[in-house]
Amino acid sequence: MPYSQACRDQAVEIAQQNNGAITEAVLAEIREAIDAPRLTAKTVRRWLADRSVLNDGQQAFVYYYLQTFNATKAAILAGYSPDTAYAQGHRLLKNAEIRAEIDRHMRTLAMDATEVLVRLSAHARGDFSEFIGLSPRELEDHPLSFLLKKYKHRSRTDKDGNTEDTYEVEIHDPQSALVQLGRYHKLFTDKHEHSGSIVTTARELTDEELLTIIHGNQ
Repeated sequence: MPYSQACRDQAVEIAQQNNGAITEAVLAEIREAIDAPRLTAKTVRRWLADRSVLNDGQQAFVYYYLQTFNATKAAILAGYSPDTAYAQGHRLLKNAEIRAEIDRHMRTLAMDATEVLVRLSAHARGDFSEFIGLSPRELEDHPLSFLLKKYKHRSRTDKDGNTEDTYEVEIHDPQSALVQLGRYHKLFTDKHEHSGSIVTTARELTDEELLTIIHGNQ
């Protein structure tokens, strides 16, 4: 059956909100939204392709850029030559259509206020022991890998041919996250100096002073 342009536009919009993935759940949502119970995933994909002004390589670049936020890596993963990936990646980022597509995806991926608080809470509860003794691959696949701030791997070979690998891992500062959460929840009240008219607000306190208040040592 023919579908109106309004139905096509609505279907494409739903698909784009799901990063173009036409899963069974997404297809079911589209069918219900436009009252088209017999609509196929193939048809939706064709509508998506008709709407897109990007070629396959550019679409791949957008996908991998959103995974890595690194133009050079995204260009290599999208199939561009490693020898020219740096130049190609930065050229692609300057393309207006590519930039608009990245921005559109970023709007759908952006954190809302609740997600920001959840992530800050996870940082505040971060425990370095979660990562002790893990291999690089295990660190990468760890469900709490977002707690990692820095990861470095160094390999040194001595004159006898013996190789020694060292790993440096750093997590995001839990105390800094506690301070940010404390400020959001207004845990820090104004401190008045009764001997005069000087008033110190939470904004004027250092992170160390705010942490002292959090831990109840004042």
